[in-house]
Amino acid sequence: MQKSQLDLAADTGLAPNFINDIENGKKFVSDDTIAKLATALKVEPYQFFLPERLWDTREEDILTEEFSESLAAAVRETFNSYINKNYKKEPGK
Repeated sequence: MQKSQLDLAADTGLAPNFINDIENGKKFVSDDTIAKLATALKVEPYQFFLPERLWDTREEDILTEEFSESLAAAVRETFNSYINKNYKKEPGK
């Protein structure tokens, strides 16, 4: 399902002009922004980094389910490791 920039802005809490700037390559996208966008669009964050042809649902054989699951697991593991390393709060803080 496609969303308008206004819908996406409402779903993510980001400003509509920021969404437009992202789409036009004018703004840097942080890991937090990627997470918000992925959640709103109901996709895994790694999918933003795949070639556009892999998003084409008419070519389902390009990205096998097994490969997709393996890649998703690897991205989740790396992401969780990064978050735990960089954002884990110390007791008492």
